[in-house]
Amino acid sequence: ALCGKTLQGRASGSLGESLANRYVWEQLDKGSKKEKLSYRFTVQGKTVNSEMVTAFIDRKSSNTILVGAHIDHLGLGGELSKSPGKNEVHPGADDNASGVAMLIELHDYFIEHNSTYNLLFVAYTGHELGLHGSEHLSKHWKKRWKELYQVYNFDMIGRMDTLQPKLIYSSNSDKNPLHPSKSFQLKKEDSQRCETLDTKHFLSVPCYTFTTGTHLDYHKISDLPEYLNYQGLYEQFLFFRELLAR
Repeated sequence: ALCGKTLQGRASGSLGESLANRYVWEQLDKGSKKEKLSYRFTVQGKTVNSEMVTAFIDRKSSNTILVGAHIDHLGLGGELSKSPGKNEVHPGADDNASGVAMLIELHDYFIEHNSTYNLLFVAYTGHELGLHGSEHLSKHWKKRWKELYQVYNFDMIGRMDTLQPKLIYSSNSDKNPLHPSKSFQLKKEDSQRCETLDTKHFLSVPCYTFTTGTHLDYHKISDLPEYLNYQGLYEQFLFFRELLAR
């Protein structure tokens, strides 16, 4: 649904992004405190109006884990497109419908299952134009969400290699080492991705950003749903739900 032509590539501030937000809002199961955060930012002299969907699961803890994935993409292309001359929908199935799908599934799982900490799920917008959504969230953290404890970010997790499956992560912390998976290799990179993606604005706490790696369809009109590894996504779901429960 997030990759459909009616969403027109989910460009920041567009009708397609608004429709994507509506889809996420409707998909989130009942039981959390949902809210839309409206904000605006300026890019190349133009004001962009956007909003983000948030869902808070309150475990009565003083600490909260932020779970995020950006929902916006390139729309019909533009300067960031790697399909030159193509004024067509850039579906962004891996970038980052895959991450948003994981966010929705984990949210619905934890409505029914316990976690040690509160969980705040956020579908970031403004990512492709400069991480504006996560920046806004970091500057407008609401007291009712309690103290930020850790941050997890999913960005392009849908193309796990079928022959040598691995999940790559970047972190600014060595605390609470991640448990291994029986289904894929867990590979740690340096902290660069953690410092340049949506975790960038939360580095005062332990942050982790996950990916299955880049590919030849990145930022192209060929980033399509049929190329996703759905079994790999399921194995990651099992891994992340155990990670967030502890």
